[in-house]
Amino acid sequence: MFEVAYQVMEAQLNCLAEAIYHEARSESYTGQLLVGFVIKNRVMSGKFPNDFCQVIEQPWQFSFTHELSDRAMKEEDAAEYAEAVAEIVMISDNPLPDDVLYYHTVDIKPDWNYNLLDQYQVVDNHVFYEEVSQ
Repeated sequence: MFEVAYQVMEAQLNCLAEAIYHEARSESYTGQLLVGFVIKNRVMSGKFPNDFCQVIEQPWQFSFTHELSDRAMKEEDAAEYAEAVAEIVMISDNPLPDDVLYYHTVDIKPDWNYNLLDQYQVVDNHVFYEEVSQ
C-alpha cells in the first residue's frame, strides 16, 4: 500500500516539475515557486481536478501541453531545479491567496478573459491573477 501511495505522489511531483520547467525555467526562484503555487491552488480549489497531473493536462490551460511535441526536460540543471521547486511547492504552505488561479507571460494577451480577474502581482515574466471577489 505504501508503494502505491509513493508512486502516486511521485507521479504528481513529476507532473508539477514538468510544468514548472516548461512554464518558468528561465524565471527566478520566486517566479518558479509562484507558477507551482498557482497550480497547487487549482488542485486545492474545488474548481479544477484535485490532481496535479489532471490540472496540468486540462486542454488549453498550460501552453506547453499543446505546443510541444517533445516535452522532455533536456536542460539537466534546469530540470533538477524545477524538481526541487516542485518538492517545495508540494510540502509548503502556499503564500498566495487561494483565489490566485491564473497567470500568463507578459508578452501575450491570452485568449481567456483576464479582464474579469484582478491582477495580483507581476513576477519576472508572468502576470498572476486572482478571481474577482463577488
